[in-house]
Amino acid sequence: MPKTWKRRVSPDAPLVDVPVVVEGPGGRAIQACFVLDPGTPVTILDARLAPSIDLGEDRSEGPSRLWGPTGPDDGYKVRVKQLAVMGHGLDDQEIRCHHLWSEAGIDGLLGLDVLRRGKLVLDLPWGLVEFTWN
Repeated sequence: MPKTWKRRVSPDAPLVDVPVVVEGPGGRAIQACFVLDPGTPVTILDARLAPSIDLGEDRSEGPSRLWGPTGPDDGYKVRVKQLAVMGHGLDDQEIRCHHLWSEAGIDGLLGLDVLRRGKLVLDLPWGLVEFTWN
């Protein structure tokens, strides 16, 4: 039976945030606030947070270049031990580390690499977010 996660959000919220726990290779973890972003192909952790869980650039598995509204942005790829999101744990998940706009008040973006693993329903007039894992 598929696992479903639900959350109430303000219908007029500027962003739809999701609590996430990111665990680094040594077992250190942080609780973070990611934003659902179906316009982003990959999941991104702010590069300023990455070293706190042993995911600094020295752990890079290669460069990452993403295109945003202001043009290209360079970062790096890493593997997290676990990404706990929407009631499910993803082991050995590749994510990207890039510098996010600090004034946004978010720690990362949850991209299509995760969202493609299930069905996402945004019922914003009613203030409901629902994700069902495949």
